[in-house]
Amino acid sequence: MLIPKTLQRRIVAALLNGKLPPGYSQEQLEEMFHAFDEPWRSYLDALLYALEEPEGIQRSSFIASFVRLTPADREAVHREAERETYIPALDELEPPQIEWLWEGWIPRGMLTLLGAMPSAGKSYLALDLAARVIAGTAFPDGAPVRQRGPVIYVDAENVPQLHNRRATAWGMDRSQLYLMSPAQNRLMIDLGDEVDRERLLEWAWVRRPALIVVDSLSAISVRGENSVEDVRDLFFFLSRLALDYGCGMLLIHHLRKPGPQLPLPKLLTFYDLRGSSHIATMSRSIIGLHWVQTGPGQDLNAPRRMEVLKTNLCRYPGPLGVTFRSLAHDPDVAELVYGDVPVAGPPPLQAECAAWLLDLLTAQGALPPAQVLALGEPLGFRRATIYRARKILEAEVADTHNRHHPANRWTLVDAEAEPDVMYAESDA
Repeated sequence: MLIPKTLQRRIVAALLNGKLPPGYSQEQLEEMFHAFDEPWRSYLDALLYALEEPEGIQRSSFIASFVRLTPADREAVHREAERETYIPALDELEPPQIEWLWEGWIPRGMLTLLGAMPSAGKSYLALDLAARVIAGTAFPDGAPVRQRGPVIYVDAENVPQLHNRRATAWGMDRSQLYLMSPAQNRLMIDLGDEVDRERLLEWAWVRRPALIVVDSLSAISVRGENSVEDVRDLFFFLSRLALDYGCGMLLIHHLRKPGPQLPLPKLLTFYDLRGSSHIATMSRSIIGLHWVQTGPGQDLNAPRRMEVLKTNLCRYPGPLGVTFRSLAHDPDVAELVYGDVPVAGPPPLQAECAAWLLDLLTAQGALPPAQVLALGEPLGFRRATIYRARKILEAEVADTHNRHHPANRWTLVDAEAEPDVMYAESDA
């Protein structure tokens, strides 16, 4: 049994006043004796013994026990004797309602994480959202801006020229965008350091931002991001800052890098975030941004899919498609166009394999599946990849017999063959 030290002092205080504490019998106190910490266990032992003595001796034992208290303990006992424990119920607290900067996506007074691979457009997206908050225009899904106001952009990666060029090309009101770069004579912004924390607090106090963007999480602390101890203090600071100023707090973060031979995943989860799991735990909302490959190859200019990967504040909003479209007056700067999520094409390797399979059957005619597998292996096409490509081509490639037949061949649907020996894959 663990007993709060405040309760231990209160029980001793009651006994010193010559009475049992309210709600406790002497038998209960004797059962609790071994759970007390020193020196309170010794005081309780002496006082319980004194309760069993005659009145005159009892009072002298009380006094003797009290004399053994140190001045600090004596003061604590008197203080606890006058204090009552108050534990409010939820209906007494009346906690405030959740408030939104962007409903369903970015809450006010809490942390929101924006995770994506490098070059996916995280900074572009964050700056576009900042422009909407400053101007008071609608968010990408048409939701209204609940709190219009200035934006503090913590540029920990220190590329003010890039942000300025984009903001200028968009016609953004730059007088309401406050770009925080590393202070003079400092190489980086370190929000684990008191100097930069005070600086950000001062900016927030003076400007009262509707949104603070931190770009990026990996660049704002020298402590790292791989353990709870590395990120807990930083996240407590940022959470309290967002809460005290009632603003949105958008933290840009990176995903784990895939292996050199692994393709980019089709869909993201918050498990793909880099660093300690505490990062995802303390973020109330996590937004993911990822490419949607609509063609056969891997295209870094492909449209993106933006969606909420984690929230415990509301229902999950539907995902959005994001297209980066070059501006006519500045082709090297893109504007973000939002809409429905584009339909993904086949994975690049499968698409490449499907094109190869079509060429192979066109050039050589019907072939046994085993021969196709043997021809594809030197090109890096494994059995599973070839069969997936075959599935993609089910409208163009058919079996000449049942797939278990020893004479079965793969052939083009429009190739010359007897209709009664042609099998669709669904018949196999």
